[in-house]
Amino acid sequence: MDADMAEYKEEFVNEAREHLQILNQSLLDLEHDTSNMDLLNNIFRAAHTLKGSSATMGFMELNKLTHQMENVLDAIRNGKTAVTSVVLDTTFDCFDLLEIMIDEIDADSPSSVDVSNLVGQLDGLLIEEGGAGAQVESVAPAEPAGAGPPAPADALEGPSGVGHALLLSKYDREIANDAINQGLSVFKMRIDLEDTCALKSVRALMVLKCIGDHADILATVPDADAIEDGGFEQGFDVIFGTEEDGDAIQVSVERVNEVSKVGIIPAIIESAEPAAEPAVKPAAEGTLESEAKATPKASPAVQKTPAAGAKKPSVVRSVQSVRVNIEKLDALVNMVGELVINKIRLLEIQSTHQIKELDETVSNIDRLTNDLRDEVMQMRMVPVDQVFNRFPRMVRDLAKKKDKEIEVVLEGRDIELDRTVLDEIGEPMVHLIRNCVDHGIESADARESAGKPARGVIRLIARREKNHVDIKVVDDGGGIDPAKLREKAIDKGLIGQEEADMMCDESALMLIFAPGFSTADAITDISGRGVGMDVVKTSIETLGGSVSLESDVGVGTTVTLKLPLTMAIIQALLVEVAQHVYAVPISSVLETIAVPTASIRMMGQQKLITLRGSVLPLMWVHDLFGNVSENGHEEVTAVVVDRGGQRVGLVVDSLIGQQEIAIKSLSGMLAGVKGFAGATILGDGKVIMILDVASML
Repeated sequence: MDADMAEYKEEFVNEAREHLQILNQSLLDLEHDTSNMDLLNNIFRAAHTLKGSSATMGFMELNKLTHQMENVLDAIRNGKTAVTSVVLDTTFDCFDLLEIMIDEIDADSPSSVDVSNLVGQLDGLLIEEGGAGAQVESVAPAEPAGAGPPAPADALEGPSGVGHALLLSKYDREIANDAINQGLSVFKMRIDLEDTCALKSVRALMVLKCIGDHADILATVPDADAIEDGGFEQGFDVIFGTEEDGDAIQVSVERVNEVSKVGIIPAIIESAEPAAEPAVKPAAEGTLESEAKATPKASPAVQKTPAAGAKKPSVVRSVQSVRVNIEKLDALVNMVGELVINKIRLLEIQSTHQIKELDETVSNIDRLTNDLRDEVMQMRMVPVDQVFNRFPRMVRDLAKKKDKEIEVVLEGRDIELDRTVLDEIGEPMVHLIRNCVDHGIESADARESAGKPARGVIRLIARREKNHVDIKVVDDGGGIDPAKLREKAIDKGLIGQEEADMMCDESALMLIFAPGFSTADAITDISGRGVGMDVVKTSIETLGGSVSLESDVGVGTTVTLKLPLTMAIIQALLVEVAQHVYAVPISSVLETIAVPTASIRMMGQQKLITLRGSVLPLMWVHDLFGNVSENGHEEVTAVVVDRGGQRVGLVVDSLIGQQEIAIKSLSGMLAGVKGFAGATILGDGKVIMILDVASML
């Protein structure tokens, strides 16, 4: 890659990953619907765009692979090659290699892959179909029906008054006619970019913005999405309506850097449907510019008939986003956290001194800080689809290895989570899904014998629940037998026979999360080593979430991950224990209660009470930290918390109240200290610890 191109690398990598995501998802869908031409066109466009951008950036190995992929895909689109399992498997292998190559480019690492083997396999797919490989090179990429490939700029040169008939879709035709009725002149402009243009999509958007400053853009060929993705060779067409002089707009576009040629002609809008006789005859070839302008009937597009309510679409309006380095976003969140802390301090000062002149200003600062916090936190929110979309491919590969038929269904893909939370749940979900494939879903024969469809189903479901998000991993497999879990736990020495006999089925199911526990009879390359489920539980609880499990033998299993929306700024309940203040995350708090000491009972070494017919264990917080409590009177105060379905009453001296806090992670010697999830700073400058409910239970 040239030094001049290095500054565009980040943009190239981001766009390449977006195209890889489209390629992956479309391949998975195409495997289930091999006749779907829309999916095939999506894959072709992704490969085509990667081919062009990689050549521009100088990544020739990547260009060579995508070029041969494009040849095979084009042969399929032209009916010369069939969509077989071999073709799909080879294309999936290409996707894997492309992903590795993009990662290496992003890391500035020297290339460690050789594409020649896969290029040879792709070439073999063409040769097997009767010599199609020799023809594919000359096959032009197919365009959507009715659009046709853009004409070169040279074709638009000559007498500028010669009208050019356009076959537009019904929707685009209506927009164009609205522009004509509004009194606008409609033109077609052809723009060719220089062969050395670095980022075609960026330069094309600059051209569109330039045109949009003087006119209403009615349509583009190819469409706006393809232009934004760089899905064109060196040129594209723009149809626009304007009250200004077309030649002046042409001059303005020619001033844009890396534009090599611009041609413009008045446009004659024709129907895409065949007509018995054209209402207007296009101007004869060779008509002079002065004659064309003197004969308005020859070009109805230039007639000006005012009409109200005409549409004014603009292609550029859809491009209203910028990429921000995640480190800058994290720094912004930290600053907002500091602002929240100082806001609380300001509110306390105002509450104490009651300064009338500051009352309104402090209220405004409170409101603005809350709005800023919400906006910044929203900026960090990412759809769970960014994690979900990797699993259909993973399940496909694992299912093939296990000779099983498994379908993946994704629900709630647009539900959003904080980026830091989303980054951490990927690996736990990999463990869960691998277990579904290996242990949960039965073989096709076993399923049919049990009266089930041969194809198993794994559902990934995301749902928003108040101040948290639930992610469920559901399979319709054989389920988990609690009796088998008890036997395995006894064999491994995790529990005794007496404890197993007293254990209910719900508690027995939770044994699967014990370290080193596995129900597999043999170790495979997928699972069976006793690691995974304990990692899932630990990882999710570290995030301040919880894990629960439900299973019916013969029906299936559901694992639910309850996750906080964010880990940066949260609501917390402040409590006092032995003159020390602690924060308990509100997401873990069910209720607060006053407990008469006379109602407390002992069972072994455990103190407990009966709360609304259920047994509630009590835990004195001061005992955990070696403090001397003052809570020893006729009644005690307890905060009832929940973690993975387990409820406990945390006994404290007093409740201070609910407050918004900014979490500061513990590092150095304090990192990993049991009982604490982090620290925060109160409005008065006092540093307090945040209790980690999961590690306390």
